Amino acid sequence: MFALLIVIFQISLAIAITGFLIQSAWRPLAKQFNAMPFLKPNYGKNFQSFHFGNYSLGWSVHVVIDDDHLHLLPSLILRFFQCRTISVPWQAMKLTTKQPLMKRFRTVQIGGTKVLGPAWCFELVSPSYEESLNERKEK
Repeated sequence: MFALLIVIFQISLAIAITGFLIQSAWRPLAKQFNAMPFLKPNYGKNFQSFHFGNYSLGWSVHVVIDDDHLHLLPSLILRFFQCRTISVPWQAMKLTTKQPLMKRFRTVQIGGTKVLGPAWCFELVSPSYEESLNERKEK
């Protein structure tokens, strides 16, 4: 009986620590950027890997991009820990000059937080943002 209580305590402690770490990664951006409606046309992929600062949220973020925002939607496990949708305007992101070793990822600065994510998500973040927006509208 005592062993069962120890196991239950350890599992509860692991869940509490995991929730704290997830909230530490997600909450700073969620406080700055509220969810916005998706504009047409939009494009998205599910279960993408992101790093927020030092925290990795691998395969737990659904992403939708449109002409105005990068929408980060929490997966079920993140929603369990009270994470909500974040819509970051393209103008609030800055590409970093130092790129990760893998070409399929890019690093951006969003409101003081370093975010590493799939390169396709950050296609519209560039000094030539207006040019890429015009090219997409012409197609």
